Parts: sequence; C-alpha cells; structure tokens
Amino acid sequence: MVYKGKKRIILNQSSRTDRKYVHVPDLAWEDGETSLGTKQRYGSGTIESENEVKISFNDRVLAAIKPRTLDEDEERDQREGAKSLNLKQLIDFQDGRPGVYTIQVTSTLSYRTCEIVQNLSSYSKNTDTREKQQTLTLTIEVK
Repeated sequence: MVYKGKKRIILNQSSRTDRKYVHVPDLAWEDGETSLGTKQRYGSGTIESENEVKISFNDRVLAAIKPRTLDEDEERDQREGAKSLNLKQLIDFQDGRPGVYTIQVTSTLSYRTCEIVQNLSSYSKNTDTREKQQTLTLTIEVK
C-alpha cells in the first residue's frame, strides 16, 4: 500500500458558489509480493490487509503464522513476515509419516466506507468498516 498524499472530495458539486470539500488519505495498492503473516496498515488510512497461515497434519495444527503489528525497532526482515514456507522441513519433522498435510492461507481485506449526509449548511459523515475474507486451502498427501 502506498500513501500518495491527500485527495479532495467535493461535497456539493451542483453549486459553484458554495463549494465544500472533504480531505481524505489517498492510498493505492501496488502489485507485488505479500509476505506470510503480515498486517499492512497505514495510520489513518482507509484500507488494511492481513493474512494468516495454518499448517496441519491429520487435523492437528503443526505451525501457524499469525499476523502481527509491525514494530519499528525490529530489523526489516523480521518485520515483513515469512518470505517462504519450508514444507519439506515440516514433513521431515514428522519423520515422513504418511498422512495428509493441509496448508490454509486466510487473507482479510478491510476497508472503510464513508457516506456524507448533508443538511442545509451542515454535513455529517457516517463511516463503516467492511471486511472481505478469502481462504486458500492446499492439501498434500504423503504415502
């Protein structure tokens, strides 16, 4: 997510003499790689995302990478979450026993909505947070 400054929204576009504006953060998503177990937020921004990874063996959770708030004191590599997942190491840790490994990645996108209600010379903002969740599940069977 990239902060591009602030953008101005015109409240009453029909009037040329009595224009009122609202200034909101201008955020944009950039394509690219998202690390596992990260939260992406911007101070007072309108968009947030996070992802969580669970790895289980025969319905028993082996490992979980949960999102956490980034700490500025940490080194950059530690703040960005995991770059990759070493599944071979987890299988070797189970002594290569036959079974079903399940990898579940849950991504959550939250965004804020704003409705402007105008009443004569005043206005109010009604804000709400909406959330969308997507889950990707991979199953690997070891025989």
